[in-house]
Parts: sequence; C-alpha cells; structure tokens
Amino acid sequence: MKRFPTCEKICHDRILSIQENKSKIIFENPQSLEICCLQVDNCAIKEGPRCDYAMTVEHIVDEFYIELKGQDIRHAFQQLEATIKQISSDVKKCPKICFIISTRVPLTGPEIQVASKQFKSKFNAKLEIKNLKHTCCLKQA
Repeated sequence: MKRFPTCEKICHDRILSIQENKSKIIFENPQSLEICCLQVDNCAIKEGPRCDYAMTVEHIVDEFYIELKGQDIRHAFQQLEATIKQISSDVKKCPKICFIISTRVPLTGPEIQVASKQFKSKFNAKLEIKNLKHTCCLKQA
C-alpha cells in the first residue's frame, strides 16, 4: 500500500477498534503485530469516492480496506474500488480483504454475489459484508 505518513497510525495494540456511528469493526491482534492504520477519508484522499480506512499488518501480505456504512452498499462498492485503484501497492496481484460494515444490508443476494466475484477478479480481493459489528483476528501465517 502506498504510504501517507501524516495519515497513518502505527500500533501494536492487541485490540484495534474502528467505529463510525453504529458500524464497528474490531481487529484482534493476539501476537501484537505492527498495524499501520491509514485514515483514507479526508486525509490520504480528500476528494472523490474513498473508503474510510486502509490497513497493513506486518508479516501478513494482505491489504485491508474498510468502509463503515449506513445503508448504501452500492456506494460502498464504489468507494472501495476507487480507494484500491489509488493507494494499493499492486491493484491486481497484492491480496486484499475489503470490509463493508453496514447498519442494514441483506447478507445474500445476486448483487452482492456479483460484486464479490468482480472484486476477486479485478483486485484479488475478498469482499466481506457484515451488519453493525464484525470481529476479525489478525494472525501471522
């Protein structure tokens, strides 16, 4: 992922919680790995569609992209896509995990399935859409 030092927070916290309104994602970090959490919205990217945060974690190859959303999932897809195109170290090769944490979303459906396939083929990204709160454990492979 490209670097934006003034927008980055480096930590080794065992629990990293990111919240906006009712949407929340928690990263458990039992090995106290170094996390570089980038504030994308209104810091690394100030104009156009962009997600809220991006992260890298030492010894984990994936780039993480996070959008904390109300209800407009279609817009979240656009925000994630635009952010990946602008800040990913390698749009197609580098593995990515994209999280949309929404206050209301159908967890299945053709539109979400199509978007998941497109993110996998275009960006080598796994797309995870969750309601309100999600916990993810970061572990070194």
